[in-house]
Amino acid sequence: MSGTGARARPFAGRVALVTGGGTGIGAAISSLLAERGASVVICQPDQPMADRLAAELSRDGAPIAGIGADLARATECARLVATCVAEHGRVDVLVNCAAVVGRAALGDLLAFDDDQLDAIVDVNLKGAFRCSREVARHLVERGSSDGVIVNIASVGAFAAQDRASAYVASKAGIVGMTRGMAFELAPHGIRVVAVAPGDVELSQTSTAVGDEDPYDVLPAEWWSRRAPLRRRGSPLDIARAVAFVASDEASYVTGETIVVDGGWLSY
Repeated sequence: MSGTGARARPFAGRVALVTGGGTGIGAAISSLLAERGASVVICQPDQPMADRLAAELSRDGAPIAGIGADLARATECARLVATCVAEHGRVDVLVNCAAVVGRAALGDLLAFDDDQLDAIVDVNLKGAFRCSREVARHLVERGSSDGVIVNIASVGAFAAQDRASAYVASKAGIVGMTRGMAFELAPHGIRVVAVAPGDVELSQTSTAVGDEDPYDVLPAEWWSRRAPLRRRGSPLDIARAVAFVASDEASYVTGETIVVDGGWLSY
């Protein structure tokens, strides 16, 4: 492969597991990693959904497969990684993108019930922790020295958001988890990095969960006025950041959270 080709396909020969990889931001990440050479495996809550979305994302011949797993359950996280290794031979890159988001993650603090709290924490934080642990075990056992775990955080980890205390707590946990895991896994050559999206417009994404944008809980104009770049982000904006931190070009980056928000947090 020529040098130019290697730069165009930096993930050739690698397997990337993307949780929540068939919808919204996750779909953009899956598509871009596949375009850049990775064999991509997406995880969705059940097998029929995973198969359907993998087929949609593979329309242009991209090597994308699906595995169904409920990441709120510890046994399912372990099964997901074991199945990916059994069916695809390895995992080199894990992207923890699955999350309870948008209106499903909102609620007044004084009326917030434990079932909703558990649903958010079980997927957003525990699911990411468990999948990371299982992939890290696989990488260490395999003797890999270039594995990468990318966690999708949020600007909510750094700035309060109305009616979102549980959600921002889960995403702040992702930032802390990223630092801790990066420290522990560095001796094994495994990098752990987080990407924190700001406002992202998903309504134009064909593989989003439906016609309604699940993230669109505040008017688009509100976000645009607050962001110095004066526009909403796109799933591709986030996918490009993920592809960078997961690539060898970021080989000296670990434990960091890369904010991709159009400058929104600069206020």
